[in-house]
Amino acid sequence: VGDEPQGTNPRRLVKFGCSSFEDSQGFGLRGVFGPYLENDYCSWQDGIAMVSEIFDTCEQFCGEGRIPVPLAVPTSGMSLEDMDKICLGDGPDNAGLFGQYDPELMRDCKLGHVSLLLVKSRAASVVKEIDIMHLEQLAFRVRMIQSVRDISAAVSDPEFLSSLSDYDVNEKINRYQMWLVALLEDRLYTTRGATMHLKRAMENVKVAVEALSSLLEAKAEILSKYVENCGRPALAISADREYLLDICNQQTSACLGDGDAYHVGCCCGSLPASGIFDIEANTELNRRRLDIDVAQIGIDVCFEASERGESEKASLEEELSSTTEGVALLSAYRSSLATRYPIWVKDCDDESRRLAVNSTLAEQPQASVAETFFGGRRDQGDGNILACSPPGSSTVDAGEELKVAFSQDTEDDTCGRLPPLTEGGQTRTTMDLATQCAAFCGGEAVPILIGGRDFGFNQSAMDTVCINSKLVQTDSARVDQCLKDSEAFQQVGISVAAFISSLTEVELAKIGYETAVRSKLPAMKAKIEERGADIMDYADIDEKASAYAAFLRNEVFSEVSAASAKAMDYKRALDKMIDKAEALKVSVATATAGFDSFLANCSQLFTGKGLEKEYLLDLCSQTGLACIEEESSRHAGCCCGYMPYFSVGKETSSTITIPGISAEALHDGSGEARVGSRSLLSTTPSVPDYYDICGAVWQSSTTVLQNFHREIGDDRSLFEAWMANLKTRYPSARLCLFDPPPTTPAPTPAP
Repeated sequence: VGDEPQGTNPRRLVKFGCSSFEDSQGFGLRGVFGPYLENDYCSWQDGIAMVSEIFDTCEQFCGEGRIPVPLAVPTSGMSLEDMDKICLGDGPDNAGLFGQYDPELMRDCKLGHVSLLLVKSRAASVVKEIDIMHLEQLAFRVRMIQSVRDISAAVSDPEFLSSLSDYDVNEKINRYQMWLVALLEDRLYTTRGATMHLKRAMENVKVAVEALSSLLEAKAEILSKYVENCGRPALAISADREYLLDICNQQTSACLGDGDAYHVGCCCGSLPASGIFDIEANTELNRRRLDIDVAQIGIDVCFEASERGESEKASLEEELSSTTEGVALLSAYRSSLATRYPIWVKDCDDESRRLAVNSTLAEQPQASVAETFFGGRRDQGDGNILACSPPGSSTVDAGEELKVAFSQDTEDDTCGRLPPLTEGGQTRTTMDLATQCAAFCGGEAVPILIGGRDFGFNQSAMDTVCINSKLVQTDSARVDQCLKDSEAFQQVGISVAAFISSLTEVELAKIGYETAVRSKLPAMKAKIEERGADIMDYADIDEKASAYAAFLRNEVFSEVSAASAKAMDYKRALDKMIDKAEALKVSVATATAGFDSFLANCSQLFTGKGLEKEYLLDLCSQTGLACIEEESSRHAGCCCGYMPYFSVGKETSSTITIPGISAEALHDGSGEARVGSRSLLSTTPSVPDYYDICGAVWQSSTTVLQNFHREIGDDRSLFEAWMANLKTRYPSARLCLFDPPPTTPAPTPAP
């Protein structure tokens, strides 16, 4: 095969003296001579005298993963023009087996294939950054717990108490507040503080999401063409534009392309969306196996995200694991994911991941305190030392409803005479009070202990700390807006999950279609062997080519064509992917303003409020029997600095920002714990679960996987090859996720 003038072509043989040729429609596509061409006529040569041998020759020329199209049979040949009508089409009324040939199609499909890999890569970055953000939230909570311990330790320290002893109540609360501000500023807001780390993590999520959306926008036209044109078989040519194998001369000595030539040939189809775009046009007919480079395997978004974030997540997990509180939080987080997303977190030994949940005071202060407290609590009965009722309002006008709460032992006795909450203690300590404060505030607000066992304040003094102070802002409307803006992250996460799910469906549908094509090749060969010669031999001379073309289209290739069931399934999966990509772009566009507003306006602490509007917990009287609202009273109290950053990544956001008096550790059902009247408390608000993108993807994949494994049949070689390739790219990937999910047995019909 070459462009040399006649007489200089080194491959030109003596039997027929044929030279190189191009297609008859002017596309500049080149033909390839098979090794049998110059030897003799088709029927006179061993190896190509049978229809089955022609099919084998064609299949070997096309290569593995392609669709061989034998053109004519040894007893009836075909002209180049007729071959081209089948392979290239011939106008709108005769689109050929692969549609009308489009020189740009494979280029567009290659661009679409690469673009889809880039989109998957960007989606993996989004998942990675969200996973890291969740761990940063846990790290933030650990730092809050450590701050609470520092506060309780300091207010019990004799030197600290001595530094406050010389001041009156007003100056004392001022200095105490200044000390709290300095401590929390250092722990939460400096460049090394927890808030900066968490804010940076959320900014990284925003950047990754916007990068994904921008790429989808930039590649919209390419991906649209890809979905429309690349999910069906198309003519495959070589890098040298070779498209047709001239197998042998059926009759006459004319060369293919001459007017009276009748040859047997072969062209090839491929499924561009599978990543196969061309042929090697191997005239030596040695079977070529695909050389799959790891870079061309493709990307599994969730496995890719896990691999990319492995180092950063390991560092954060190491930090969390260095403290008892961190271990508990991390364990509870994983346990929550295991409960909500059992498919995503399962081990490949088919057992659920065993995540020991260390139920510690840090993670679940309510349960831990309640267990300890009720185990050693002194039975006070109705003999309360204090005769008070929870104040129904704050002492300053905050522009919103604020109430004081009592715990079950606020009125029982003074702080130093209450029973301990820790084993081995004699009386309640300031650390015990801090524990109650942590339960009141929950895991998503900074507990602010005001006073302790050794000194206290009245409500008016406490309000200078808890309401529009240097520590917290009291603005429920702004908190509500922060929570609304935080939903932007959540809605984008849901859209990303839906898009990733559609990518998984595309991958499985593609494997199903490729497997169907491969499984049909023996049947296609049998049909051509059984009826191909009859179709051509019995047709009139002018109708042989059209009769054979109709036979190929309607009987041989009908089950692998674009109209076949598996091809339609694949096309539907591709269409769904585009729909989800469009929905993701809309979601990001809608969320952008929310992202910006949230990051700019929601990094500070706000006064936390419980279900009953309680903002302040009266823990106990430090000295005396005066009620907290009285000027002369000296009580230990607690309020909370709610951080809206904790709402990001949760499935739902609640305007009830702290557990408040509903916390289990603060009431025993006696009615002593209350806000206002002694009526029963409302239901404890539930804590929203983390929304895990890949968890949601795999929980929603059950039906898709069940259908795939049910329909793929006995030939699982392509699926297993895909699994092996994923294992090459992601050595630690849990490939059991792709195993057939358990099916629910159908109910037994009633007799």
